[in-house]
Amino acid sequence: MMHQSSQDRERHSLQGWLIGVLKTLILLLQCVGLVAQLWVLPALSGEYATSEPEHAYLRVPYLTVAVLIIVCFETALVALWRLLSKVGRGSVFSDASFHWVDVIIWAAVTATVFTGGLILHAAFFANVGPMGLLLALLVFMVIEVAFILLLVVMRGLLVTATNQRDELEAVI
Repeated sequence: MMHQSSQDRERHSLQGWLIGVLKTLILLLQCVGLVAQLWVLPALSGEYATSEPEHAYLRVPYLTVAVLIIVCFETALVALWRLLSKVGRGSVFSDASFHWVDVIIWAAVTATVFTGGLILHAAFFANVGPMGLLLALLVFMVIEVAFILLLVVMRGLLVTATNQRDELEAVI
């Protein structure tokens, strides 16, 4: 019995350490997102507008869509932070967790719609960008769709686990 308790303490200690590392990475990714939104993307779009003046009118709309995609990513990171906090407190198997999983799913869906719209407009209406960039965006969109499907499956598992926990608590 004492051995079991020691293993539980080690597991909780490792879990707390991992959650701390993950939250640090989330903060780092939030900073990268802000740098991309405030400096990198405006600079790149400005250079592109200068080098391709016939497409300069697309700078603001495409920059806006790119920034919105990053906002979706940042929103999902905030929801992930909240879920990690619930894991740390041992309360992730609750109905309140579904809200944060839904936030991640809808942020991913929104980002995928923005990416798809950007690809369609760039490839078929504006004829901009090298084919390699459009293919890279298409691959990114496929990854987004796979991520969404994975999240929907994981949400179903969370629902099942939460229901089973509730049933066990009712029995005990």
